[in-house]
Amino acid sequence: MGAKKIIHDAIFILYFLKDILREKINGAKGTKPSKLGNDIVVLGNGPSQKKFWTNREVFSDYDILCMNEFIVYDEEKFFDIRPKYYCCIDRAMMCEDVAKKVNYPVFLKRNEILEKVDWSLVFITRSHYELPIKNEKITKIGISDRRIDLYNKTIRFELYRKNLGCIPAETVAATALFFSILFGYKNIALFGVDHDDIKEIAIGEDNKVSLSVPHSYDRGKPDKVYIRDELDKKHYIYELFEGYTTVFKSYLEIQQFACAQNANVINYNIKSLVDAFKKADLEE
Repeated sequence: MGAKKIIHDAIFILYFLKDILREKINGAKGTKPSKLGNDIVVLGNGPSQKKFWTNREVFSDYDILCMNEFIVYDEEKFFDIRPKYYCCIDRAMMCEDVAKKVNYPVFLKRNEILEKVDWSLVFITRSHYELPIKNEKITKIGISDRRIDLYNKTIRFELYRKNLGCIPAETVAATALFFSILFGYKNIALFGVDHDDIKEIAIGEDNKVSLSVPHSYDRGKPDKVYIRDELDKKHYIYELFEGYTTVFKSYLEIQQFACAQNANVINYNIKSLVDAFKKADLEE
């Protein structure tokens, strides 16, 4: 490692230690990793999720992790599989003030469903988010959202293991996968982790960028929506592709971390644009 990278890492570690000290003074608490299981299905919400349902018996002994709006639009399936984990990191699904500006009915419906859970469910989210429900059957595991900007992979991975930082996972599926590795799962089956919405990008005559994101629970072709930020400011096409770059790079980092943890990740969608993991096909 060159001198510039060593200096870069040294400066990062100094600021990192300062942040850790400040959090301890303020009483912040993180969740320490512990061995939870061996096999898990990470159930993403892409269209290829349907392969899980037609091959469900193959994974009958696996723990199940679902995410985001699946429980709202496929409530019956949610109560059928009784997943061990639910993952959500979206501010619009975790913060009521943001939800009111985006999709408040879905936020309320999700919370209503979670209040009816009568089995032990672990809610995975960012450490600083409070759970928006009071169900005693549901416990929170907080994932650190501190970015580890280090060239030294040994130190970087050790900070991951201690949940003192995270891979820059821009999607809930990547966060869920990172969690599965972090907490000791060795065989991880991915379903519905497609990320092929890039094929749905369009540019109008007015140069507005639009995109439709298909989900497993769609009842028809999803509408295209204009890409804007929270301040209703237009996004340009290069910004969208910068986001995709971050997403796909994060999966490569996750795969390296999986190897370091002796975890085997298989994506059960051979057409998925995620190229970081081994792929396998199952009958539909």
